[in-house]
Amino acid sequence: MRCRCYNENDKGYKNYGARGIKVCARWLESFENFIADMGHKPTPKHSIERMNNNGDYCPENCKWGTRKEQNSNRRNTRRLEYNGENLTVAEWSEKTGMQYETILSRVKKGWSPSDIIGKPVR
Repeated sequence: MRCRCYNENDKGYKNYGARGIKVCARWLESFENFIADMGHKPTPKHSIERMNNNGDYCPENCKWGTRKEQNSNRRNTRRLEYNGENLTVAEWSEKTGMQYETILSRVKKGWSPSDIIGKPVR
């Protein structure tokens, strides 16, 4: 977290520090403050996630998340709203049983969300 925000030689710096993402002063001050705010990660599969991926690392914007949860919160994740639900393409695929590639292909072709999700696959 600290390296990707402050070390220009870190491979992730361009996506964090170069975009202005910072770590709050309280967490920079001590690891104990970080643990007091976040607790220990619930399982080895969890890592720190920023809920607003344009926001800083701070107690109000961070939680422990799995890789699957974090993949839904990326800048390049495609989302579709249909019948009042706003889900990622992967989530729509899981919910409907449609192939991910089919949904993504329909998105790229400019189909409406009702056609993307509502039209049956041949």
